[in-house]
Amino acid sequence: MLKLLRENLSLFIICALNFFLCLIYIFFFSDPLWVPNHEYTDIARNIAAGNGYISSGFFHLKYAPTAFLAPFYSYFLAFFIKIFNLPQAYLGIRIFQAFINISICLMIFFVAKEVFNKKTAHLSCIIFLIYLPFIHWTTEVWDTLIFSLLVLAVIFLSLKFTNKNYFQSILLGLIMGLTMLINPSILSFLPLLFIYLFFRFRENVPKILVNLLIIFCVSGSVVMPWLIRNSLVFKAFVPVRTGLWLNLYLGNNEDATGTVFLKHKGSVPTDFNEGITLHFRPMIDDLLKMNEYEQDQFFKTKFLNYIKSDPFDFAKLIAQKTYYFLWFNPFEKNNIIWVLEYAFVLVFALYGFYEACKARKRALLFLLVFISFSIFYALTGPFFNWKYRLPIEPYFIILAGYGIYKILSNKLRII
Repeated sequence: MLKLLRENLSLFIICALNFFLCLIYIFFFSDPLWVPNHEYTDIARNIAAGNGYISSGFFHLKYAPTAFLAPFYSYFLAFFIKIFNLPQAYLGIRIFQAFINISICLMIFFVAKEVFNKKTAHLSCIIFLIYLPFIHWTTEVWDTLIFSLLVLAVIFLSLKFTNKNYFQSILLGLIMGLTMLINPSILSFLPLLFIYLFFRFRENVPKILVNLLIIFCVSGSVVMPWLIRNSLVFKAFVPVRTGLWLNLYLGNNEDATGTVFLKHKGSVPTDFNEGITLHFRPMIDDLLKMNEYEQDQFFKTKFLNYIKSDPFDFAKLIAQKTYYFLWFNPFEKNNIIWVLEYAFVLVFALYGFYEACKARKRALLFLLVFISFSIFYALTGPFFNWKYRLPIEPYFIILAGYGIYKILSNKLRII
């Protein structure tokens, strides 16, 4: 990394400025010692205290073994809590996430350079430098930034894939497996990635099939210990985490709005927690009798019954959530500067994608990432825009960088 930065002074300056902006935001525009009372904190505290991987779950009914969240980030938080104690541990995590932000900037540079050119890579990094949503998320103790970084690593390795040796397949499998242990939504992208690699190297079908099998087996071996643990705990197959059916139900029910805000008696409370509490209160007695896996199956039945009873409303919600994923939902408060920045990126990204298609650049993988994540969250629901959309925004930034590059080089002829 140091050699890369020495050879690219402008990239070093961009990364240094980004890190400086992150620190300013952490210390002067947020509470750096704030400890959020969410599921990750709950699990991490119990791990650090030696109680094991337990939590009170989404409903906070009783403490029990959990798989509601994938394990990597929980253990990451527990490590910081064990070493530094709270609340200082969360200051350390936020500073660490500022370094993650720099790593995302570097990966944007690598991916943009691989698909387009070095000038596009620099322009993309300049956009990222002042892109406030990523700077803000250094203060949020959640898996979003690490997940975004690893998805970028998966994309970069897929672009560099040559089908000539098996080391690349092993490395890609390892990173895919680790990414699944952070956020299993990457599983929605896996089939499309395999299709992409297969058709890219279809002239040698036996070789690419072996490579795809290696990726699948290696990623599976990384996740396998967690799957075994879940099977032993819940006496059932739990694919990485529970909560899939709960999330599907949250986004698709008679009180759903296409967001985490649920209606109550026809109106939407200003606090999303109030809407959730009022909606689920009549179910508490039944949920108390179930473990986490059984609760998830309970919501599987309710979700499927809802589709059967009102397929038109279900289809309407899918359309709403697709729009909300790409743009903004009406219930979440957003900083106007963030919205303007995102609109700027989105407009230039659309132009950049158009130019990339004209020039036959390898931007298809960006489109596949967007398709897989948008379908996944259109089904479940983008409950908070930035939290779920942020991992695909680096590709918008890269395409925006290419769009600006084409305007500056072809239209204005200044680079």
